[in-house]
Amino acid sequence: MRSLLALLLTTTQAIAGLTFQSSFAIEGPTGLAFDGRRCGLWVAHEETYLSFVDLAGDLQATYPVPMRVDDVAINGEQLLATDGAGSFIALGRDGSVLSAPFQLNPLVRDSDGLHIDQKAGLVWVADDNPSALVALRSDGTMLRRIEGMALNPQMREPQGIVTDLVSGSILAADDSQGLNAIFEFTAQGALIALYDISAIATDPEGLALADDSRTLYVAFDTGDMIAQFDYAASDGTGAPPPDEGTPACN
Repeated sequence: MRSLLALLLTTTQAIAGLTFQSSFAIEGPTGLAFDGRRCGLWVAHEETYLSFVDLAGDLQATYPVPMRVDDVAINGEQLLATDGAGSFIALGRDGSVLSAPFQLNPLVRDSDGLHIDQKAGLVWVADDNPSALVALRSDGTMLRRIEGMALNPQMREPQGIVTDLVSGSILAADDSQGLNAIFEFTAQGALIALYDISAIATDPEGLALADDSRTLYVAFDTGDMIAQFDYAASDGTGAPPPDEGTPACN
């Protein structure tokens, strides 16, 4: 598989990559959000609750949600979650429910991945019907769309999505019905790298990035685990300067 992907990517010249660090077991994770304030991960499981685990994988709390949750994102002082079918709900970081389920855009019907780029003010959705990465303004207006089937190689089943605060790179997980890999795009949507992670586990879905430590967290649904990778953006960008208002997570 690695050699095949390398041949398919002869037009991309990535000088960076992913280096596997470690992993921990967790049942059926499908979505992730890194919470630097609480030094942990919000985890979705395609169930009517969210888990919160520390960075060693120890469960800290579970929170009921009045709909199935496929992925979750940090939204300033709040959370935004999606059911994977085009509906969203606002939650507090204490797990409180802040809204009824709502739609952001009627064209987003299979919202398997979710991330909020707070620097750009965009809501990114990985929609696998049809395969696309979609950037929405806060009012739901579509700003950008990356068509998965128009890529070479094709991204057939986009799931988790996250953006890099510094480089602007967009990372998306293609699950086991696709290439079992992570695609990296420029901020403008050009494919620049593809990382085959089949040797680690199968069915990558949720993604979360700790900008300060450059750690990429990958949720493997079928693999029942969350893996941690050192991430280096393909443009060579390093970590941002420390945020004095946010404690460092070790």
